[in-house]
Parts: sequence; C-alpha cells; structure tokens
Amino acid sequence: MLDTKSLSSWRNSCFWLIGVAILSLLGLVACVKDQEQANIELVQRLFDEVWSKGEVSVIDEIIGDGYIKHWAAYEPTIGREELKTWVMGLRNSFPDWNERIDAVHASGDMVFVRWTESGIFSKNLGEVNATNKQVTIAGMGWIRIFKGKIVEEWTIIDN
Repeated sequence: MLDTKSLSSWRNSCFWLIGVAILSLLGLVACVKDQEQANIELVQRLFDEVWSKGEVSVIDEIIGDGYIKHWAAYEPTIGREELKTWVMGLRNSFPDWNERIDAVHASGDMVFVRWTESGIFSKNLGEVNATNKQVTIAGMGWIRIFKGKIVEEWTIIDN
C-alpha cells in the first residue's frame, strides 16, 4: 500500500516524465520544421539559381546520386549530366528564362511546388522553330529530398 508521501513522490515523477516527454516531442517537431524549411530552401535554389539563372554548376551541389526527374509529357531525366543538358538547352532557346515559385509546402522529405515559368523563345529548340514570342507555362511538382540533396522529381507542366 502506498502512503501519501510515496504517492506524492510517484505523482511528481510521473509529471516530470510527462514534462520531459512533451519537451522532447516539441524539440522533435521543431527539428522536423527546421528540416522542412531547409528542404524548401534547397528547392528554391533549384528554381532560382539553376533554372532562372542557368548556373548549372549548382546542380553538382544540390542534386543527389541516382537523381531522376519524372515528366508527365517527356521521358525521364536521369542523373546530373542529363539535367545540365536540359537546363542548358532550355536556356539556349530562352536566354531570359525565369521560374517563379507561386506556392511551396514541405512535408517530411517531400516538397510540393507550384510555379510559373516564362521567357522569349528566341532560338530554335531541337526541331521547333523559335517564335520570338513570350512563352508562359504553369507547372507543379513534387520533389523528394534525401540527405540534403534533391533525388527525385515529379513534374507536370501545362504544355
């Protein structure tokens, strides 16, 4: 049988353990939120530095091994070198290309992005002749981050 002093001590221990558990959980939530914010910032670099500015050297910093980009309308882009080729080809045809993030949300290792991309189509793109007209395209996608690098994308653009 527990006496009043033992019961009080037991109750205080329980409250202390519950308090530690709550603080630990809050710390974990803060850590997850910090990681999600870091993931958003990584994706912003992809849009700002790589696609909008054409800084393909950044690809080596932010794209992970085994990278794959799944397109709704094209064959997948596999690896850093294929991504660099895509970016350079696009920026050759649209030297003023810009990608503006309209909405972004992170959940765990996934980042959802909705964007608007635009530029003047000034040089032929493969067999498609340049029009010297402004092109504006809406897009959205999901980007997976692993160990601080972008490793997978699913992209849908309004062709």
